[in-house]
Amino acid sequence: MVSGADLARRLRELITALDRRRARAEDPAEAAIARDAVFLREQAVTRLADLAAQTAAAPDDRTPFPAVPRDVAVLTVHEFTFDLDELDEHQIPPIERICRMFMDDANRALVWCIRFGAWKAWCSSPDVMVRATSDSRIVRDAREVAASFPLNHRWEFDSAAFGRAVDGISLRRARTGVDSAAST
Repeated sequence: MVSGADLARRLRELITALDRRRARAEDPAEAAIARDAVFLREQAVTRLADLAAQTAAAPDDRTPFPAVPRDVAVLTVHEFTFDLDELDEHQIPPIERICRMFMDDANRALVWCIRFGAWKAWCSSPDVMVRATSDSRIVRDAREVAASFPLNHRWEFDSAAFGRAVDGISLRRARTGVDSAAST
């Protein structure tokens, strides 16, 4: 049996995938496929709203409100990176978009925003900008680390420790031959 939280995550993934879908004009069946995609998306949104209403009655499954940096919950890599590829590096996603992703857990949306801010602060340091210019995989690997890395007292990532964690992912990928782009 699939838990409500897992089903909600899968529905959000489906909605995101359908939103990213691009029409293929050369395909004669495209009109029917597009209609089916719209219908499927509507069903997923409706089911997600139903799940949100059901979970509103059971607040025990929700992410606790982060009052101090150590309370900032861990996100899955998918939860943190769900929309980052569609944004340019200086863009902050609209809050409605973030809340839609975490429809059943407003505190989790807040956690995403906190982690996103800490990730952006790390990415904006001059050293990281130089490294990212020479190797675009650095930013992609940093996204994975940002999903679960602990925050310091300033609600940011400790730059040196975070950088070592990012380097560790890059090193593991180099050893196993798995490219960052293929793993996300």
